[in-house]
Amino acid sequence: MSTLDEIRNSYGKYYLALNPTYKYYAYQQEKIVPKIEAVDRGEIKKLAIFLPPGESKSDLTTRNYAPFYLGKRPENNVMVCSYGSDLASDDFGMKIKQRMTHPLQLRLFPNARLTKDSRSKTHFSTIKGGNFYSVGYTGGITGKRLDLMILDDLIKNWEEAESDTVQNALFDTYTGVILDRLKPGAAIIMCAHTWTQRDVYHRILEREGRVENGGDWTVLTLPAEDPVGSGVYLWEEYHGKKHYEDFKKADDKIWWGKFQQNPGGFKKGRMFKDEWLRFHDLNPSPGQYNAYLLCDPGGSKNKKSDKTSVQLFLALDQKRLLLADWINDRLDPGERQAKLEKMINYWTPAINLYEEMGMVSDSFFFNRASEEKGFDAVLTPVGRKGPRHLLSKEQRIEGLQPRYREGRIILPRSFFYTNSSGEKIDLTKRFLDQEYNAYMGKGSVAHEDDLDCQSRLDDIEPPYGPGFEWYIPEDKRAPRPTPRGAQSWEVAF
Repeated sequence: MSTLDEIRNSYGKYYLALNPTYKYYAYQQEKIVPKIEAVDRGEIKKLAIFLPPGESKSDLTTRNYAPFYLGKRPENNVMVCSYGSDLASDDFGMKIKQRMTHPLQLRLFPNARLTKDSRSKTHFSTIKGGNFYSVGYTGGITGKRLDLMILDDLIKNWEEAESDTVQNALFDTYTGVILDRLKPGAAIIMCAHTWTQRDVYHRILEREGRVENGGDWTVLTLPAEDPVGSGVYLWEEYHGKKHYEDFKKADDKIWWGKFQQNPGGFKKGRMFKDEWLRFHDLNPSPGQYNAYLLCDPGGSKNKKSDKTSVQLFLALDQKRLLLADWINDRLDPGERQAKLEKMINYWTPAINLYEEMGMVSDSFFFNRASEEKGFDAVLTPVGRKGPRHLLSKEQRIEGLQPRYREGRIILPRSFFYTNSSGEKIDLTKRFLDQEYNAYMGKGSVAHEDDLDCQSRLDDIEPPYGPGFEWYIPEDKRAPRPTPRGAQSWEVAF
């Protein structure tokens, strides 16, 4: 590093080494910096870096790389997005501007001097026509064309992380605004710590995939403790062992989500056990038992949405329920209507429960369309009223434990279904691998569509249950099942 030319022609590790406050830490200089260098060389177009809070991810990827990138390419446009405008301006924007005007930066990159009118912390320009923008994620993105986008800490707190509404909005901004602001060949760096398996970072990776699986994203994950249980921590030289161990002891959710980058791994314990499982190899016919249909509709065919889960149970003796028919798929409303009509026509269920929340009124349109066609089927909405409407999804799913523990839910040993994308899936295996065996409470799995659907079993009350007439108009009520020596809908057969 003896001459300015050598420094100008070098990559990130030499530039970062110019900061006299920096020390050499292997995980930073040997893992993070080489990935940033690969972005700088154009070898990586989408880079995600996940590591715990306080480990210098923002310093390396945002405060230092953004001015280095602009120094080498003063004609380009760079944007940094974070969860709020205060962080964007008072931290990232201000620090990056300080680096852009530092004497050493100006010696290294004389063509990247700022224009005289660059007074703002959130937007300034180089004399070569390049621009830097620092914005909150909810505003200020439109109208710019970008060569580099850095997404740094998009989630502010746990309330936002666990809100589907907030995470849907963040994901919509990414797909509907961020992507169309990028010039051809532009790069994105996403640096953060994870929160839940349904946060915006996981949704982006689910949509666009990882490089090793044929997708777009190169992902670098650096957990606080690796390997688990080793007592070896990522930046123990700086924080000290106690820093990590205090967080590890305090809260499993925080430790596994924010520190280990594995929100599905916290040691709360599986909610459902292998020994509770019961399977059947039957191929029952309609009319043998009373049938009950449950539908938990997904929002759309978009990958950010949950899937539609439809499950058809047959009521056996001893309060046992046999899962006889099954859909798990991303469906638009027309596809869902057609599949529901086909299943109802085949099984003629005693009742068809359809989950609705908020202002959604899908069942109204289904019932009206069925009436116009002369199709004798009624969807009964649940979720907005009734004795269980105030229960959270997690509370409803927890209520399934006694049914599984007592062997009262019997799953098909395998159930093959061809989804709307033409992919043939064993729904039983998918359910066991991705939901039943992985579920540990809120935020522990990416999608709990089938568990959520099954949780509506407790919304059926005798004779499908007391009070179900609340939901069904007198002229639309299905015939009551005829119990044989039992008073519960579950044992009428």
